[in-house]
Amino acid sequence: MNKKLLISFSILGIAAVIAIGATVAYFSNTETSKGNTFTAGTIDLKVGDANIVVNGPENNVSAWEPKDLTELNKFFDFSDLKPGDNGSDTIKIKVGTNPAWVCGEINNIVSTEETLTDPENKIQDTMDKGELDDELYITFYRDFDCNGKKDGNDSTIVSWTLLKNVGKFALADSLNGTAFQPDVENCISKMWCFGSVNTETGACDGSTVTNKSQSDKLVADIVFEAIQSRHNDNFVCVQPPQSLQ
Repeated sequence: MNKKLLISFSILGIAAVIAIGATVAYFSNTETSKGNTFTAGTIDLKVGDANIVVNGPENNVSAWEPKDLTELNKFFDFSDLKPGDNGSDTIKIKVGTNPAWVCGEINNIVSTEETLTDPENKIQDTMDKGELDDELYITFYRDFDCNGKKDGNDSTIVSWTLLKNVGKFALADSLNGTAFQPDVENCISKMWCFGSVNTETGACDGSTVTNKSQSDKLVADIVFEAIQSRHNDNFVCVQPPQSLQ
């Protein structure tokens, strides 16, 4: 084999190595999903008050639309209560942008004897404790048309009982009704009475009130709590009592 032929084979070998090592182009396509995001939802409870009635006529001077509550937003604020006084109002509740269970509670009740009047001394009352909480009754009901009157399909949430015995109760949980829906104004109305109550008519009778409650003061908090209902199917505001074995 002559020298020229050897040189030609060497050049072909080098070319083959270059060709094998070169990058080969293929058809291709790329798609990108940009800005993928997780944003947490909200449960933003707002509470309002309307249809305020005290001893007969409606008086909405102190009413307010659903909002974040402050110390100025009181459902009770009476400084000169008399036996037979009674009233009612509608609590408006909105839960924000997600379905939610809602619980209510009356807590932090403090009953005090502010002073002893002559009628209280005559029946041997003492300064140990006030008796107003023994004669103040209240009931709550679901007010579907938000008119402040128990009618139609409205249903009792808390039966007539002493305010001090109300405790925690369900407005909507897995055992009571359905979850409150986003951007819907849900209404819970209540009636109260200083005296005994005809539970059929709701009439308030102050003749049973005794002098022991004169000058007494009762202070309490009314609390509303909203809890997400999604992935929380079995939530209850108050655990039912254990059945007796």
